[in-house]
Amino acid sequence: MIGQEFEVKFERMSRDGGAVGRAPDGRVIFVQGGAPNELARVRVTEVHKRHFVGELVEIVEASPARVVPPCPHFQLCGGCPWQHIDYAEQLRQKTDLVHATLRKSKSLSDAELLRLESCAPSPKIWRYRQRLSVHVGPGKSSAAAQVGFRTRNTHDFVPVEDCLIGPEGAIGFARSLVPNLRQATVAPQSSRLARSKNPPQELKHELKIDVRIENSELKSGAGFVQVNAEQNLAIQKFIGAAIHDRVERDKGRAWTVYDLYGGSGNWSRPLVEIFETLQTPWRLRIVESHGSSEAEARRWLDKQQSEWLRDWAFHSNDVETWIKRNREDSELGIFIVNPPRQGMSQTVIERLARRRDLTHLIIVSCDPNTFARDLTSLRGIRQLDLVSGKSFDLFPHTDHVEVVTVWEIKS
Repeated sequence: MIGQEFEVKFERMSRDGGAVGRAPDGRVIFVQGGAPNELARVRVTEVHKRHFVGELVEIVEASPARVVPPCPHFQLCGGCPWQHIDYAEQLRQKTDLVHATLRKSKSLSDAELLRLESCAPSPKIWRYRQRLSVHVGPGKSSAAAQVGFRTRNTHDFVPVEDCLIGPEGAIGFARSLVPNLRQATVAPQSSRLARSKNPPQELKHELKIDVRIENSELKSGAGFVQVNAEQNLAIQKFIGAAIHDRVERDKGRAWTVYDLYGGSGNWSRPLVEIFETLQTPWRLRIVESHGSSEAEARRWLDKQQSEWLRDWAFHSNDVETWIKRNREDSELGIFIVNPPRQGMSQTVIERLARRRDLTHLIIVSCDPNTFARDLTSLRGIRQLDLVSGKSFDLFPHTDHVEVVTVWEIKS
């Protein structure tokens, strides 16, 4: 079966960045570089029980959405697998992907799915990243070392001269830092080394350089800048508007906002102005296991002079530990939950759903599959009524999509 060629009509795009079609025997086939509504000849490279993985041999009838990718490293480095697809079609695919996942899992009803807004476009589709992490590749000396990325599947090192989604000049800036790095161990060229169960020490300690743009200046280190600052602001406004509407209905009450998996308070810090406008007392609790976020959160919150923010606390714990120990509050509780890609643990789901102070819930998810799973579990314990929902494209030209939903909780 491996090596067999046949024609296939691609129907849609998948979460792994490939196009999806049907082989002659009816099994699904995933092919990188394909586009929706495209007829292509493909070759089977992997055989699995229920699906194939293939490679593109020839485009027979090009998709109307196919465009020429501007990056010379397209299909070589591990990023931007959708560069060859028109941006409007990318947004349609992301909207359909979210809807299909939630429909299949039955975590939302058909009526609720109709209330989910289409994927919001990124204000920038090139140079939208505020930070990059690049690998250092082999060279005869540290001065000659190259910088680049790794391929999506084989993890081979791919040297690059530029990255069109990163800050202007970031690659050159990263390259200029290499000679100053002491005891730099560069990434091996061989993909066999990268895939080895016992990789050599040089791979375990391969060198990566973080570059960010801050105040229009390139700097080394990841810092605390958001990857897509403009789209991050759009999500903040969406969350802020939802909380404003809910608090306004009970304006005379006191509130506590819980920002779980909260980082340095990216979603909750903008609420200071909202509660100030509403002249409503509130408290803030940020829960985050990464200690580096605490210093950033404290620097910002210590500067706040709002009389309405009665107090705040940063809990440097993982959410599961915190939710087991934390006592419920008598005040109305708004919970903002932004779990990692693997979603929430069952313990977190069960304890969150059973909290009596859970009045309003906002879920921010970077993975529709784990979001659907967690939402199904939550709704199996507690009645959640959808207020609003929207997906956001933080990463144009990739298969990633952010989903934000707002829920009213019934007693």
